Amino acid sequence: MATPSSWHLYLLSAAIAPTCLLVTAPEDSVEFFLLQGFIWGVVTFFFYHARRVSWISNGLPDGPLAVQPWQDAAPCWCYEAAFWTQILTYVPSLLRMLFFTCRSREAFITSSTLFLSEHTESVWFERMLFAQLFGYMMRDMFMQGFSADPLLAMHHLLVIVLTLALGFYDIPGGRMCATLGCVIELGTAGYCHFIVWRIPSLYRYLMNISNVVWVVGVTCIVYLAKERSKVLWGCCAITVALVVGRTDMMRVEIRKEAKRIKRGDDLAHAHEVRTAQYPSTQCSFSRRRLKRTLAQISSLSPAHAARPLPMASAARPLREAWRRLRPASTRRSATGRCATRRCASSQCPCRRRCWLPPLPTRTPDSRPGGDTPNQPYKSEFGQTRFDTIWCFGSAQQLCTAAQSA
Repeated sequence: MATPSSWHLYLLSAAIAPTCLLVTAPEDSVEFFLLQGFIWGVVTFFFYHARRVSWISNGLPDGPLAVQPWQDAAPCWCYEAAFWTQILTYVPSLLRMLFFTCRSREAFITSSTLFLSEHTESVWFERMLFAQLFGYMMRDMFMQGFSADPLLAMHHLLVIVLTLALGFYDIPGGRMCATLGCVIELGTAGYCHFIVWRIPSLYRYLMNISNVVWVVGVTCIVYLAKERSKVLWGCCAITVALVVGRTDMMRVEIRKEAKRIKRGDDLAHAHEVRTAQYPSTQCSFSRRRLKRTLAQISSLSPAHAARPLPMASAARPLREAWRRLRPASTRRSATGRCATRRCASSQCPCRRRCWLPPLPTRTPDSRPGGDTPNQPYKSEFGQTRFDTIWCFGSAQQLCTAAQSA
């Protein structure tokens, strides 16, 4: 959801990316590694900033309303930008690397045994991938500063050590390691996708497949290696630590999301039970739920508070459709009583199956509370009703209504 205010950032990011081809330093030099890391870090920095501007311009500075309040280590736009960065970068890179490593049995064995310095053809792309991942890790640490999650900082530190070892030491299977790096980052893309959109199935598939491919690839490298140096064993230890950490993080995140969903389902079930048993308390329960929602959006920016709520456009047609589809025996008049007039008081015998808030008559210039929109009013039975639940105003008007209650 790019906005006009962020197009210049996308163009700037796209203009800087081709400068990686202009680096004339030797492929195995420190200058090449640092320049490539710096270029790709700057490219993604502007892309991240563009995604941040887009989220704020669309009135969602703290992420989707369905996952509020936001409690993760980094902002929502950071995870979303990381997902798109990894997809746009490593999917084409993986296709290119698979062509060179898995096109034949001889190519697979050669990619798993030779050092990068022993290849006869150019290995510019493989060394660029290591430097690129190093730049991504440094960009994250620069943007998060000293407020980063310690576990995330440890992950980044281990990846930095791994990229430095692969970039400057002769490790067997250098080309296969570059291929595995693309697969690993696709698993990380599944994690970022889950944090934003909360789809556990995709997270499980991408993370488990990337971890399995990573372990199998490293096992092949160690098995086929002619010499197993201490650097190789150190990289294997880092691989095991990262695989265990990623798997445990997946388990913890999915369990945390399941608890969050279950808590919401329990609240909804408690609301239904309480409404069926004690219809007179439905209004106060709805008011408490409204105040909880307002507390979650009270910290939003003024620009976000002035925007209409996303659910407002869908609330009225859904409510009107439900009113038309209800059987005639359960319809209610605007006063809240049964339309069949079988009962003349609030002690309606059919309240257990058809009691819902009254359906006030709506016109563009009149509301149940009078001329002032979103004003609480008294129903026929003395219960305080809130037209705010179905209002078409903004979050700022919701806060005003709650304060006046």
